Amino acid sequence: MPLPKPAGLDCFPRRNAGAGSVQVDASDSTGRLFPACSQAGGLRLSIDPALLRIGDVVRETEPNFELLECFNAEKNTCPLDPSCTLKGVFKQAERRFLETLDQYTLADMIRRPQALIKVLLPSRAPNSARP
Repeated sequence: MPLPKPAGLDCFPRRNAGAGSVQVDASDSTGRLFPACSQAGGLRLSIDPALLRIGDVVRETEPNFELLECFNAEKNTCPLDPSCTLKGVFKQAERRFLETLDQYTLADMIRRPQALIKVLLPSRAPNSARP
């Protein structure tokens, strides 16, 4: 079930957007992220984290893996390509990699939010020493 979007999505002026905002804007095209209109700023998720598969996130943010030059027909100059079987092995590995990621959701990754907060935002972690 989608989470409600706050009123006034334009609360953060774009004119002061930094380099990090570029990634946010790109991610926002999925409709999953929107600005958290608060003093602390940040982002909010518009869907239940249990519905967001990690494999889907990787596919959207990394549209092609191109682990080998021959994965890109336009750039491929490999003379072994017509007879090479390694390409098939890598494609199979890529499929299995994504299948494994599809078994997990964002909810699985954030099961211990306090541990994440302690690492990512030490000044906001419970029981942290404040000057």
